[in-house]
Amino acid sequence: MKNRVLPIIILLFAGLTASAQRSYKGFVEGGYGYLSGDKTGSVYQLSTSHGMLFHRIFLGAGLGLDYYSVSNPGYNPDYVLPDGHDGFGHFEHVRRFNGAAVPVFINIKTLWDGKNVSPIIDLKTGLTIGFALGLFGEIGTGCRIKLEDKSEVSVNAFYKLAYEPNSIVTDDSTYTEGSFSIFGLKMIFGF
Repeated sequence: MKNRVLPIIILLFAGLTASAQRSYKGFVEGGYGYLSGDKTGSVYQLSTSHGMLFHRIFLGAGLGLDYYSVSNPGYNPDYVLPDGHDGFGHFEHVRRFNGAAVPVFINIKTLWDGKNVSPIIDLKTGLTIGFALGLFGEIGTGCRIKLEDKSEVSVNAFYKLAYEPNSIVTDDSTYTEGSFSIFGLKMIFGF
């Protein structure tokens, strides 16, 4: 019995020591961005990420909801749908494509301590499912303001690069692979 108790005590002590060096942290983000590249338009973003804070580095995972409003470069205001056709497959009569997407991502943030106002660097990479289906990478930087307790608020400028296989509408109304960029601003609340 004594041979089993000592390893259990050592493991518990090691776990408590390790947990003292890290703590839970969560973020809620809302933002707006402008698309450029193979797609042009705008996107509204809402996301949350949760993970652990290791000294000044946050490692976590997140989930979001993006609402896209994308211009159709093949739009023709004079285009008339054939009689009896529902419009499916005829993209010339559509001015904008609107839709929602769900990004699933890994999140890394650098957080400087010791000051009420400090810089923040935010990195995300993951997969988007839905209207904008594909892979993405995002980098953001901004200003972080500490509030009471462990809460904080940040304003970040961000750049997101996305790649979509087989889901871009081109000038000739066909789907092809492509990439696009998003430039925008986010408001982030941390707790």
